[in-house]
Amino acid sequence: MRITVENGNTSKDHYIHRALLQKKWPYFAALPNFKEGKDNHLVLKDINGEAFQHIVQWLYTGQFSHNLTNHGNHGTPIILTYAAADRLMMLKCKNMAIDKLRVRFRTHYAEIRNLVAVNQLGYPPSANIVTCIMDQFVYDNIERQKTDISGEKKEDFFKLDREYGFELACKLTSAARTMKKHKLVDPATCTGCKYHEHAEGEVYHLLRKFDV
Repeated sequence: MRITVENGNTSKDHYIHRALLQKKWPYFAALPNFKEGKDNHLVLKDINGEAFQHIVQWLYTGQFSHNLTNHGNHGTPIILTYAAADRLMMLKCKNMAIDKLRVRFRTHYAEIRNLVAVNQLGYPPSANIVTCIMDQFVYDNIERQKTDISGEKKEDFFKLDREYGFELACKLTSAARTMKKHKLVDPATCTGCKYHEHAEGEVYHLLRKFDV
């Protein structure tokens, strides 16, 4: 199957086995009934090319590369991969991306620009990935006593819409009150599927302390 990923003025072809797509991409199961399936060619528009490369690797191996977690000095590539998997309705791939983000947060602080990235992608404050980043940001700045919160670029704060700002302020206030009674739990290392999304009846693996 030829899949063409178009983003702006760039495009790239990917050749992926149909059987693999049918097995790991629920949307693709219905595709043979449509023109794209009969033509053996599907065009995906406005999908980040690098993110789709990571999804292709996930399709074949069930894992992302370690480079995705260690990419650069921020988590935007993981966020873009999550967004691409979300748009393509790949729940398991989305959950794996969330896990990768949590793995990254074990060694890197959550940043305002992580929130800016999901905000610009159109996710509401209630979205799983937004909750994950906000929870980690709050933990890093209160429990881990991140010293450079004042060093966050002011222009990044102003890029967040009002809903994001209000939700973040509420979480920071609530966490500060909670800390007076007991220690906060690190979202990056806790177990469970708190930030996962599941199809009805589906059970996804639990994130263990140093998984993924």
